[in-house]
Amino acid sequence: MSSRNPVERVSSPSISLLPVIEQEQGIAQIPAPQTSLVGRDREITTIHALLNPAGGAGVRLLTLTGPGGVGKTRLALHVAAALDRADTFPDGIAFVPLAALLDPDLVLPEISRALRLRESPDEPVRDRLFRSLACRRVLLILDNFEQVVDAAPCVTDLLVACPRLTVLVTSRQALPISAQHRFPVPPLALPPQSDPASPLSVAELAAIEAVDLFAGRAAASDPSFTLTPAIAPVVAEICRRLDGLPLAIELAAARCRLLSPAALLARLEHRLPLLSGGSLDLPARHRTLRATIAWSYNLLDPDEQSSFRELSVCTGGIALDCVERGLSAAPSALDAVASLIDKSLIQRMEQADGADTGPRFVMLETIREFGLEQLELHGETAIVRRTHAQTFLALAEEASAYLTGSQKDVWLNRLAREQDNLRAALSWAVESGEVEMAARLAAALWPFWRQRFHVAEGRGWLTRVLQPGDRIAPGLRAKALVGAGTLAWVEQDYEAARARFAEALTLARAVDDAAATGQALLALGRLAADRGNQPGARSAFDAALSLFQQRTDEAGIANSLHGLALVAHNEGDGDLSAALFDDALRHWRELGRPWGLSCCIHGHLGDIARAQGDIERATALYRESLILNHDHGHTENLSWLLIGLAAGAMHDRNGTLAARLLGAAGFLREALDAPLRPGGRADYESLIPTVRAHLGDGAFASAFAAGRALSTEDAVAEALAPDPEPARLPSATCATAPNPHHLSRREIEVLELLVAGQANQEIADTLFISVPTVKVHVRNVLAKLGVPTRSAAAALAYQQGLV
Repeated sequence: MSSRNPVERVSSPSISLLPVIEQEQGIAQIPAPQTSLVGRDREITTIHALLNPAGGAGVRLLTLTGPGGVGKTRLALHVAAALDRADTFPDGIAFVPLAALLDPDLVLPEISRALRLRESPDEPVRDRLFRSLACRRVLLILDNFEQVVDAAPCVTDLLVACPRLTVLVTSRQALPISAQHRFPVPPLALPPQSDPASPLSVAELAAIEAVDLFAGRAAASDPSFTLTPAIAPVVAEICRRLDGLPLAIELAAARCRLLSPAALLARLEHRLPLLSGGSLDLPARHRTLRATIAWSYNLLDPDEQSSFRELSVCTGGIALDCVERGLSAAPSALDAVASLIDKSLIQRMEQADGADTGPRFVMLETIREFGLEQLELHGETAIVRRTHAQTFLALAEEASAYLTGSQKDVWLNRLAREQDNLRAALSWAVESGEVEMAARLAAALWPFWRQRFHVAEGRGWLTRVLQPGDRIAPGLRAKALVGAGTLAWVEQDYEAARARFAEALTLARAVDDAAATGQALLALGRLAADRGNQPGARSAFDAALSLFQQRTDEAGIANSLHGLALVAHNEGDGDLSAALFDDALRHWRELGRPWGLSCCIHGHLGDIARAQGDIERATALYRESLILNHDHGHTENLSWLLIGLAAGAMHDRNGTLAARLLGAAGFLREALDAPLRPGGRADYESLIPTVRAHLGDGAFASAFAAGRALSTEDAVAEALAPDPEPARLPSATCATAPNPHHLSRREIEVLELLVAGQANQEIADTLFISVPTVKVHVRNVLAKLGVPTRSAAAALAYQQGLV
């Protein structure tokens, strides 16, 4: 880097030269970093392009923002050096350190000193700067601007007065002016969570920025350090625990003089005491991580500090509306969050699932630990933890009302995003003796645990909550007991389930809680049916049906009818079972809820058809149910339906397909850690030897293994692929119309609506199915009719009298 004199370098006659006496010597040299920059290729390229006047971006005020220790200054110096080598700013690059300043009025004099302009008692420093820089192409780097942000208007004035000037600012807080282009500096790239099935190699881990930085700094501290297959995964986890924050990684790596990576990782539960002892040539604020964060915290006003402490209890991120529910005591939650984002103490999160569910924010764990320390120092831990628990109790109870309706998936996803906060709320309630709050949380959350297969975790929480002699209200305890029994039933722990359900029924009846009584009766009916006690199951379902009919509870009626239909099927009365399923289906449709449709009915009707020997109808019904279950995220039911479709494939002598579907069905259940229900397990275990005998051991093993390797999407697609001779369903529609193309009953319904000119959404609304399901049916209809378009299908249907 040069210390060129602007007078000597400028030769263009269009530039007005300052008298030599105004400048003591060339602009001060850019500081030379003592260590190499690791990674940051994307950031370097982007910033270089933004600052390069010849590149077309024309950004004249660029602010690098980010938390302390993320590497803003280091990145700015690296880019500046590259620009200097390229002679992008022929009149010089000036580095202006502002960390020692507290008075905004001193910023312009500090810039003047960096430019080495001579002082003049007859001319204010502002005017002298304007005159000096008016026609020069100079880059000013204003480092650590966060504590003198009130001087931001001076930067604007400089840019207006000096049209060829460019300013690069580093700051933990964005400048409060509109002219800036903000560039948030992210932490270093982190390794993904380890997958035991396909772990990354040492070379792959070493190529990741955070790991590369740790390895380099650790080797500088301990020359014997090297990444090995045993050490590399440990280093990767250290980097993840440190949020990819360069300063934290460097401080941790320096500890390798004394600690092995494994010992270092074990001590990272409390990061801040460990991450100290930085080099003495570093600024004091960068010698410990705590000092770095404290620097930012001390720049906040009292209200901002309070909001920061309150939000530090949140783990795994926080949605804005949860802050607005009362988690922050600030007058405006939005303003509080915006201020902390501007000061780089929290960050906006991108939704991993792409959901548009409103803003969500996260605090780096290293910063969050400091916030929790401050919360304790201010004596606020208990009250803020209580507020946090109350906030997420309200969310859980609100969500529970939607977990069986059309908004089910939206709320399940929301609870999944807040799972860490819900766990923290439950933990605090249990440990603080808030038994009523803990029971309300668990009673609200058990359907989420059930549907998202956090079954073992849910049973653990409910066991902690439902202690003998607790002070939980009987109705609430009954609801929690139904949840505990249901999760035990999912794991086929039938004795535990029976005890929980029986206690729930006794408590619910004692306090005349009809809703809880009905739920307990339904649960006892399902349990009895699974254990082969069909008379006991019918008695429970009949009692539940009577109770729900008295209350005009349509969902309860539908569930009771569904249970009675299963009992009839288990007893071999297919006609009664089908009639009861049709009745349940009518209630679900009246409610406008697809859950009952997708979860059970078409698949169970397929079981009935198969038991009656109508394999074609059974296959069509299984496929219909498979589509619906897949659309609505009921992964648990896919295995049962794949087994039914494997039976259909075997009936058609397609042993390879049958083996692949059986392999996929078994793997899906293993992945969910949820065993098949007794009926499905018996079906599965009886089919396997039949298919093996048909194919032979070698061919069966190969096809079965290939099925286990299928993704859920691929398994469903394979099961839905059209047959060479497609199944045909008898129905009121197709009984009076020709069906030479062997369309299923549902495909004929879809074709009728296509002829009527309905769009996909209209068809979905009419048939109570999802748009993706409609698309599958339309695709199959076009394939069976051999036509390319919907209009061609409608024309052919009219010509052939298909509808």
